[in-house]
This record gives sequence, C-alpha cells and structure tokens, in this order.
Amino acid sequence: MPYSSRNLLAYALLGVLLLAPSVAAQGPSFVPGEVCLRLDPAIPDRDQTAVVTSYGLRIRHHYRLLRAFWVEAPGHEDIPSLCEHLEADPRVRFAHPNWFGVRHGGPVVPNDPGFSGQYTLDNTGQIVNGQVGTADADIDAPEAWGIRTDATSVLIAVVDSGCHLVHPDIIGNVWQNPVEPIDGIDNDGNGLVDDRYGWDWANNDNIPDDVFGHGTWATGVIAARGDNGVGVAGVCWQARVVALKDGDVVPQAAMSAAAIEYAAAHDAAVINFSTEYPAAAAGIIGAAIDAADAADCVVTVSAGNWGTNIEGGALNVPAEFTTGNLLVVGACDNQDQRAGFSNWGSISVDVAAGGVQVDTVGLGSSYASVDGTSFSAPIAAGCIALMRAHDPTLSHQAVIALLLSAADPVAAWSGLTVTGARINLHAALSQVVPTTPFALSLTDLGGGMGTLSVANATPNATLFIPVSQNPAFPVGSGPLLGLPSDALISLLTPIQPFHALADGNGAYTYTAGGLPAGLGIQVRAVEFDPALGIVQLSNIATLIL
Repeated sequence: MPYSSRNLLAYALLGVLLLAPSVAAQGPSFVPGEVCLRLDPAIPDRDQTAVVTSYGLRIRHHYRLLRAFWVEAPGHEDIPSLCEHLEADPRVRFAHPNWFGVRHGGPVVPNDPGFSGQYTLDNTGQIVNGQVGTADADIDAPEAWGIRTDATSVLIAVVDSGCHLVHPDIIGNVWQNPVEPIDGIDNDGNGLVDDRYGWDWANNDNIPDDVFGHGTWATGVIAARGDNGVGVAGVCWQARVVALKDGDVVPQAAMSAAAIEYAAAHDAAVINFSTEYPAAAAGIIGAAIDAADAADCVVTVSAGNWGTNIEGGALNVPAEFTTGNLLVVGACDNQDQRAGFSNWGSISVDVAAGGVQVDTVGLGSSYASVDGTSFSAPIAAGCIALMRAHDPTLSHQAVIALLLSAADPVAAWSGLTVTGARINLHAALSQVVPTTPFALSLTDLGGGMGTLSVANATPNATLFIPVSQNPAFPVGSGPLLGLPSDALISLLTPIQPFHALADGNGAYTYTAGGLPAGLGIQVRAVEFDPALGIVQLSNIATLIL
C-alpha cells in the first residue's frame, strides 16, 4: 500500500472529513459533464457552432443530419441545472444530460440439464404430477437473465436447517466471511469463532451443515449455480449465500432470532425465512425482524402450508407482522392455481410463486423436487437479490414495491393476496435502472503482491483513502469513518491514509509488493471536494492474506 508523503496534510484532511457533512453516495445516471443539445433548425449551420461555443461548451460531435450536438461542459458540476438554463434560451430546442441506458438482451437459457423441468422459472407446459402446465405461468426467468444473472455484489442469507455447502451445484456460490480466517480466533469480535461460512446455533459451531434437507432445498432454489452444465439453475446463477442454521428438523425461536440478527449485522440484502412460529414467539422474532428492517434487509417469508386463510385467527409469526421489510409468498402450481396446501390472506400474503414440485439441489450430490411455500419464498428472495444487485441504491421497501407492482395478475389469486398476482422477475428487473457505484476493491495477487482499485469516482476527483489494520476498528461503521477518537491510532498506524487522483474515467489503481502473510486490512475510498465536502463514499473492502 502507498504511504502519504504529506502526512500532516493527511491528518488535517482526516479532521475535516470527520466534521464535514455527508452527501448521499449514488452513482450517476448520466455521463458527468456531458450534454446532448439541439438548436432551432432555422439557425444556419455556420452559426450553430458559434451559438454552442458561446456557452463555453466543447463540441465532441456535430450530428449534421440531426442538427444537434454532443458537447462537454467544462467546470459545470450540476448538469441538470445547466440544461435547464440552456433550454431557457429560445434558440435551444432541447438540452439534456447524456443519459445511461439499459441494454436488454433476449431470453437466456442455461445449459443445466435439469432446467427444462423447472416450470417455476420457465413454464413451457411441462407435465408435473400428471398435470399439463400453462405456458408462461412462471417468473419469466430466461427473459430476466437476458438482463442479469449475477447477484454476487449483495449478500443473501438463508435462515433454515443449514445447507450442504459442498454440493457441486452450491459450492461456487457460498459466502465467505472476509474477516474470519479459520484460525481459532474471533477476529471480528462478534462472539463466534471462525464463522467463515455462517453459523450453526443448534450445535454452536461454525459448520452450518444440513442433516434434514430443508435449508439445502431452499438455498438451491435461490442460488444453484446456473449455466455450469450441472443439475439445475437457481434464480441467481452467481451469488453469495450464507447459511445460518436455526435448528435441524425443528427450529427454535431463539436461534432464528440470532440468525436474523447475524444477517442484519452483515448487511444482507435479503433474508429467506421459510419458517412459521406461534403467536407466543412474537416477542423475539418480532425484535429480530425489526432489526432487519432497520438494517434495510428484505425478509422473504413463506405463507405456510395449512391450506387456510391466515387472517382472523391466532397470529401467524412472522407472516402476519406488518413490518415494512416483509415479503410473504404463497404457492401456486404449474397452472397458476393456488396449491391446495398454500395458505392465503388478502392483507398479509403479498404475492404467489411456484411451490409444487420445485426442482432444486438435495443432500450429498443429489437433486430433489419439493412442495411447499417454503420454496416459493426463496424464488422471491432470488428475485430481490438480482434486483438489488442491479441497483444497490434500492431500499428494502422500494424493491418490494417494485416487485409487487410488476407481478402478473392471476384470476385464481384474486382476493387471496395483496396483489392477486404471481411474481414476474423479468417485468420487475426491466424497471430497475442499473447504477455504477463508486467502489473500491482489494485483490490478493499472491507472492506478497496486492492491488487496490477504485472505480466510478468523478473523473479526476481527489480521493482520500483511510486504511485500518485492525478489524475491531473498521473504517465503515458508525459515524463517517466508524471510529471513536481513541481508535484513530489504530486506524492511522502502521498503514497511514493517503491521497490519490482518479483518472479521466474515474478510476484509480495501485499495486503493492512485499505484503506480509497474515496481513488483515480494511479500506474505503472517500471522494472529497473542498467546496462540497464529502461527495461520495465507497464500499468497505477487506483483505486477509
């Protein structure tokens, strides 16, 4: 890692950063500093260029047939305001930013041999239990996969009976805790030693293995590795899934709450919770769901398998909670009919997804076809993960609202759920505008070499990059840099913060050598402007050699 040659300036700037107001960090939806502009066609061509340059704009391209210009606006930070100013000129027909677009590909079909039977993802009329399916009674997964298959930028938590993590169709999508090597030490200070792949509260160890099957089945629905020529495909072809075991055959409320808390503490984008508790467990489960809500985590919940209206009787926990982060899912069959076992509720159950003979992974190296709303909820979880990966700025409530608004109305579900509809991933994902987040990454190149890379900063921006060599004092939680004043020594030494300049594309890369084995560091990038304060903050990247 580089060291600042101007340490006094670095310390001074750190003090400014700790006091400066924060500006929301969002990737631009248009190219910074660029405008598309058209003048009144009545203005002669020889005069149009003069009008454009009179505004101090630089012409990148003159569209002669369109009678328009693609221009750069040096020194203008607020491009929308500049465009409003330009359009106030009667000579200007339009002026708008150079917007980013969304490229939608055609349907993408994976090469997994079992995919042809997965009617929940692509219903071509497959026969299930002797019943011919209804074509397109599915989530339009191949069409959605033309937009996105990868959810590795977000964390998916499955609170269940564990997972067979070494299944050949799962192993490539298993999350690894970046600050917990297997070394017999509680490196992240959460009270769990070596929680590298999640945790098993039933056995109080770091191996959340599944001896029942339920958690493995749910995980496979979300994230069986897609297009790998093996088995079946999950909703997410590539993913990071953490298994959080809250019991074997029978879950326990205390364990479920601990698992949900763990997922919330690790910023999971979505938690799948295919479990039902009696009203008497509302206290601890409600507290856990509230914590996930505060952490911006969506919780997908199965409606239950009693074949009844869950409203009007004893409280169904958590399906009947009113917390804004819950997405409660009922089960339909391959004809979009309500599965006979599926609960319903026009107030509490939000939407439906396939839940009859759902093809997924099993224990060992096996595969299974399973029934239950427990496997409808993971379909929704996979959809939420892809959507939040596509636009990391979507709040938990916004992504739920978008998924529900894009669902396909189904006559058989009218009056049985909030939407009376079945999930359509393609319709939902088509409405998500992808962002290009300001991001920092660390890569171990081997042999004591490592690379730090920053992407999507403002072109030519000044970057301040604090580094922590102590995971107990991370650089990203709490107030701006996440540190009380007495922890600054741990942050600033022995690796000191440094300054860098992004290039014209908003990128910065640094490669260092001589990094010692066992080095553990956390880094983030801060884009700072003396006039604006903090412009944006990157993610926190962690590397343990």
